[in-house]
Amino acid sequence: MDRKTKIIFVVAIVAIVVLYYQFLWVPLSRRLNVVREEYQGVSTELRKTEAVAARLEEVQARYDRLLNRWEGAKVMLPKEKEIPSLLEGITTAGMRSGIKFDLFEPQALLPRGIYSEVPVKVSIAGNFHEVASFLSAVGNLPRIVNVADLQLREGKERKLSVDLRAITYVITEGGGAGYVE
Repeated sequence: MDRKTKIIFVVAIVAIVVLYYQFLWVPLSRRLNVVREEYQGVSTELRKTEAVAARLEEVQARYDRLLNRWEGAKVMLPKEKEIPSLLEGITTAGMRSGIKFDLFEPQALLPRGIYSEVPVKVSIAGNFHEVASFLSAVGNLPRIVNVADLQLREGKERKLSVDLRAITYVITEGGGAGYVE
């Protein structure tokens, strides 16, 4: 081989190495780095998912507890159609306590977001123990009933005359949205 052929051969080899490096090695190296980064991301996500999966029983138990609490809250917050039975419970509590109803006037619903208030104006008469027994019975109803604006006055025959607002609450339309029924 003469010197010119050797130079052409070396130039050809160098050109092949440069072309290989430029068109194969560099793109494959970049792709390898991208794949490594994707692998790291997927590995991190997998570790997070495995950690969540390891806590599945704990999360399921918490979900069950929250579901039970929600079911209990639904009992305490009736839908509108259950209001008559609730009001009947208030009047029954009054009759059992021995008080006399002078006024029992349900008011219009007051929307408050996911729930509405159902106020009832109530005027009762009875001795101290009858009134206290009535308030205790209302407080022990299975539904939420709040007594507000309590006004006590001396009535006839050493009885108390009491004006109050009994407020109960109902879940409004769509108020349970997003919760499991």
